Amino acid sequence: YKLPDDRSINDLTVYIRHLVNAEIMLKRLNDYLLCRKRRSILCFYGDHVPSLPAAYQALQFENSQSDYFIWQTDHKADNTKSEAIDVNQLGMVLVENLLQR
Repeated sequence: YKLPDDRSINDLTVYIRHLVNAEIMLKRLNDYLLCRKRRSILCFYGDHVPSLPAAYQALQFENSQSDYFIWQTDHKADNTKSEAIDVNQLGMVLVENLLQR
């Protein structure tokens, strides 16, 4: 990512710096959870889309969706699925994953 000449998207530059730090944190957390003997579940949700309107307008970006994932230490990779849900459903999906065994 290169900072464009248009400084109106400074918030995006800050967000990307924090995104890199979040990736490092998630890697550390993932490594720790894999070492635990207890079953672990991790839910991560990015909700920054509404908070960067100036950057999105400058870049003509109109996608208002935010990504999330639910990851468990006892699930195999072939159980991976992708599903679009409303943010208000995320907690229920997380609980459903907790109850599955």
